Amino acid sequence: PVFGAGYVYDTRDLGEYPSQGSLVRLALTKSGFPGGELDLVRYTIDLRHYTPIASRLTWTFRTFSDIVAAGPAPSYYHTYFGYGERIRGHFREVEEGENLLGFTSELHFTILPVQYLKVDALPAEFSVWKFAVVATLFADAGTVWFRGTPLAAGNFVKGYGAGLNFLLPYSAVLRTEYAFDEARKG
Repeated sequence: PVFGAGYVYDTRDLGEYPSQGSLVRLALTKSGFPGGELDLVRYTIDLRHYTPIASRLTWTFRTFSDIVAAGPAPSYYHTYFGYGERIRGHFREVEEGENLLGFTSELHFTILPVQYLKVDALPAEFSVWKFAVVATLFADAGTVWFRGTPLAAGNFVKGYGAGLNFLLPYSAVLRTEYAFDEARKG
C-alpha cells in the first residue's frame, strides 16, 4: 500500500507561463508497512517564484527536491535527471540516484507582448487565440545521489543558455533553447 499527503499553495497569475506570484508544492508519500520488504518515505518539495523587475522583464527561480528515507529503495523507486526533470546543457544525459536536488533561474524579456486574435470560423470557446514571444536567459544546476554518498557542490551538473519562448493558443508554450554545460559544450 501507498499513502500520501500533499499541499499546494499557488499565487501565480497564469499557470502555463507566469509573470508574477509563487508556487509551493509539498508531498509526503509512504510506501509499504514498517517491517515489510518495502518500507519507504519520500519527501518532495517544489518552490517557484516569479518577480516582475520592469514592465517587460521578469526573474524566475525554482528549487526542487525529492528525498527518500527509511528502508532500502528498489531501482524502480530511484530519481533521475534526464527524463521528466532535466538540466539544460545536459539534456540528453541521464543521472540516477535515490535523491534529487535542483535549481533553475530564468530572466524573461517580453519581445512581443500578448496579442489576441479572434477566429470567427471556430466555436466561441475556441475562437480567441493568444500569442506572445519571450526571450530567456537561464541557468540550471542539480544533482542526484544515493544515501551514504555525501551531497557535495562538486557533484552538481550545471548548464546555462538562452532561448525564445512562444506563447501559443490553447495555453501551449513552445520553448526553443540552446544550452551549454560546464565545459562550454553546447
